[in-house]
This record gives sequence, C-alpha cells and structure tokens, in this order.
Amino acid sequence: FACRACQQLLNTLWEELVEPTVQAMERWLATGCVASVRKHLMMQGWSVTDDGCEGAGFRSSDGTVWCLLQDPAPEVVIQPELAEEYDPAKDALILACERTLGANAARVAAFLHAQRNGTRARQRNE
Repeated sequence: FACRACQQLLNTLWEELVEPTVQAMERWLATGCVASVRKHLMMQGWSVTDDGCEGAGFRSSDGTVWCLLQDPAPEVVIQPELAEEYDPAKDALILACERTLGANAARVAAFLHAQRNGTRARQRNE
C-alpha cells in the first residue's frame, strides 16, 4: 500500500503548495505521517480494505486481497472522530507513509524538485 497511499499524499502536496520548492515540500512532509494520513487520506475517504478489490491489490498469507480504495461519501466526514480510532487497516496507511515518505522526506522533495522540468505549480507533470 506504500506506493498507492504515498502517491495520493504526494498528489495532495502538489495541489496544495503555491510554489513547490524543496523547502516547501520538506515543510509539508514534516507535518508527519499521522496528521497527513488522517487529513489527506482518511478524511477524504481513502482506506485499506478487502471489500471491493475485485482481485486487484496485495494478497496476504491467508489469501485475502487488500487494496486502497476511496469511498466518495465516507462516514468519517460526518464523524471525524472515527479517524482517531485505532484500526489495523488505518495503521497500515500510517505505517506505509512512515516507511516511505517519513523515512525519505528529504530525498523525495529533492527528487520531485529535480523532476519538475519547468512544470508550473498546481499542474500535473506526467
């Protein structure tokens, strides 16, 4: 889930920053994974689930397929306190962030800046 969860977080970073300099990206990433995952993934309906994956995703040792999906009308928007409750699936999102973006924030910011290729702020560069 690390790639998909962090991809969504980096999409949000790119959309929010007025000017994505290395320093601005490092500041955004320094917010930390717990706060970022709750705000930018959980509150936007993203969750790790074994429901609706339809074969796509990560197959666990017991054969269950897990994936990252977005609910367009998440219950957490109505009840924000749900983002604070412990759940192994929520913890997986935070752990994925910590092991990738959290552990490599400076490298990620430098890489994104180097790959920008003149793309203006808040525009996609794919």
